[in-house]
Amino acid sequence: ATALMPGAALSPSVHLALAHAYAELGRQAESRHEVAVARAAVRGMLGSGDGTRTAPWRVLRLSDEYDVLRALRARSVGQSLVAEGEAWLDRHETESGATYYFDVTGLV
Repeated sequence: ATALMPGAALSPSVHLALAHAYAELGRQAESRHEVAVARAAVRGMLGSGDGTRTAPWRVLRLSDEYDVLRALRARSVGQSLVAEGEAWLDRHETESGATYYFDVTGLV
């Protein structure tokens, strides 16, 4: 299914949507596979930094930010774009008071 949409191949949201669709069709093995791919994509983003201003997480699309926040069970209550030298960072303030940063340099 993702071969038809190569730009979404690493999107956790896309894989979770596919997992849901497969589950609705009774195709549990495919559903579990898509969940595993979504989790791996989130782990990859989390491994790219620590979410601080000096080591932000790298993302391929803005929806990835919300996938990471969802995985952390964090809810963004404020978002702003911050210049950091040559880089652009999205800063998310969360309900818990934590602040997370995402490198969106290639997206702006």
